[in-house]
Amino acid sequence: MRYDPKTQRLETDAGELIKEISCPLSKKWDQLMPWADDWAQSIGQNPSGLELGGEWYSWAQLEERGLQPPEPVPARKKYCGSCQKCVIDVNSYTEAQIQAVCEVDEQACIHLRLNHPELTVVNVGTEEDGRACGYEGVSRQGLPIVQTARTLAALEDGVRRGCRPLFVSTEPQGKVKSKLSIICSTEQKYVQSYTDFRLSTGIAGSESDESVEITIWHDRDRDPSPLAAYLIPPTLSIGARVYIADVIEEIVARTWNQGDSYRLTESEATWEGDGFAIDPPRVSSIVG
Repeated sequence: MRYDPKTQRLETDAGELIKEISCPLSKKWDQLMPWADDWAQSIGQNPSGLELGGEWYSWAQLEERGLQPPEPVPARKKYCGSCQKCVIDVNSYTEAQIQAVCEVDEQACIHLRLNHPELTVVNVGTEEDGRACGYEGVSRQGLPIVQTARTLAALEDGVRRGCRPLFVSTEPQGKVKSKLSIICSTEQKYVQSYTDFRLSTGIAGSESDESVEITIWHDRDRDPSPLAAYLIPPTLSIGARVYIADVIEEIVARTWNQGDSYRLTESEATWEGDGFAIDPPRVSSIVG
């Protein structure tokens, strides 16, 4: 493989495009939160400390004694709070495997070190974007980014970095909802679903056709994990303006006159010492 930072093209040795890396932020792997498919999965070690010589030491105590805490099990995927996407570590993959990942999902984000044994870097002198999208990242408006932990692994990693978790309830409040209407025709052996009442059913059964209809209301954008916490940096002062890339609270940002409402996913906010005052969104309305 070869990668040109100037053109941002990752290619095979034959010149075939594998992926064009066009992320507006410079990803720093060690600053991203570890991601686990199971929200209750740990990062692979006891997050509170370590037993040495029959005595228990917290991570802070280990650092005070000049001892290096053990490294957690390397994460195969991490979470970028700015893009709200997972980044896949492909450094143990072959060129063919990396190419397969990018073919299956053209929007996949990958982490590839420049010292990958099958990678040749050209135009090495190209300047890189110095912005980061992890714990020390800033938004395009220059505001510090507050990360949201949605998994136990991310929570453990954030606490280890010195962040204080601010837990927020994820219990549904009924403010945000989307519909899914379903019609089943037993005579025509046909099932149709739609999200817009204006759409025709497309089913024209006889009078004897016993069709079954139902409309289900649900929060389609709600994160399935019951765990959610903002990771508060130790240097954050009261009154500081921040950018929250993953809003936990159920706040309506958009409505539809058919009854649907959609949640606020990102926002600027002000830190008040015990919580965030999230900027009220300008709620937009869809009519139709």
